[in-house]
Amino acid sequence: MKQRVMRSKWPFILPILSVFLCFSVDSDELKIKPNVPKTYVVVTGDTLWEISALYLHSPWRWPELWGQNQHINNPHLIYPGDRLTLTWVNGKPRLTKKSVEKLSPRIRTSQKLAISGAERSTVTRYLEKEGLVESSRLDTFPVVAGSSRGLDYVTDRDELYIQYEGGERDWGIYRVGKDYSSSDELVEMTEIRLLAEAHTVEQIEGMTTLAITSLKRELKKGDLVIPFSVHQDMALAASFSPQPGPEITSKSVQLLGSLNSLNYAVQGQTVVLNVGALDSVKQGSTYLIKRRSEDFRFSSGEKGLTKSAEPSIFPNVEIGQLMVIRPYAHFSIAVITTSTEPVSMMALIEAPAG
Repeated sequence: MKQRVMRSKWPFILPILSVFLCFSVDSDELKIKPNVPKTYVVVTGDTLWEISALYLHSPWRWPELWGQNQHINNPHLIYPGDRLTLTWVNGKPRLTKKSVEKLSPRIRTSQKLAISGAERSTVTRYLEKEGLVESSRLDTFPVVAGSSRGLDYVTDRDELYIQYEGGERDWGIYRVGKDYSSSDELVEMTEIRLLAEAHTVEQIEGMTTLAITSLKRELKKGDLVIPFSVHQDMALAASFSPQPGPEITSKSVQLLGSLNSLNYAVQGQTVVLNVGALDSVKQGSTYLIKRRSEDFRFSSGEKGLTKSAEPSIFPNVEIGQLMVIRPYAHFSIAVITTSTEPVSMMALIEAPAG
């Protein structure tokens, strides 16, 4: 029976599949999970993280499994239909690729998308439409000043008015959210969420009229209007590879907040980190999520092990992993790829050892 990466409510959860022999290796050597499939056929919707995590306890070490052979020298060249085969060379695991040819028109083959590092819909959302913007720039963008029906709330049948005079044609309309400050508090960024897309209809005496092309949530006067040419960063890609996050000695890596919840985040949700491109963080940078053993709390807020204020003598507990999908200069947006429990914003973030 053909193996599949099973889908569930949280797309990053991976099952244990058919039995395959696992060799005993030293801690510095690449460890293959027990009970993994010898062959796997890539299907639409698979991600590099999911497939790597199917075989490895440390998915960010995929180059040691995939990249050291001539068949898989670039994960961006792995497509649905490719057959991956696990072999052993000189006692070391290797994953090789063989494309599965189908009798179909050539145009269909050329339209296939290579698999992404993380779930493509999540990555695309934060690359193109949502994310963070420097707080100091908010006043440079226009806001919704009114609508053709003069109502405070706007529908997709209304035209919008903004105070703007210039050449921009395509716009995103955003709701401003939480603020995030850098550790030295010299840089602040603000969360923005896409409400609608619009394009310019006409300009008269400094007032620009917009027609709504896509309405996702209800609009109101005062919502922020940003040109797509400003917010979209075409230097970032939807396809990228997991890699160990850099170890940062100048400061501790911290969670500043979650874009989807208040105090806790779970697998599949996005969080904001206090490190970014200036700290050598890149798309695909992966970190471990840990907590102190005495930091476990029940839903009522009561601590689980001890109420002592003394430093813990127990090792920190790994409760998940996260991967950066959009780095900014001082901050990053990351998706929680795995978590065994809700992640507190007080969690410890550490670079993987290897």
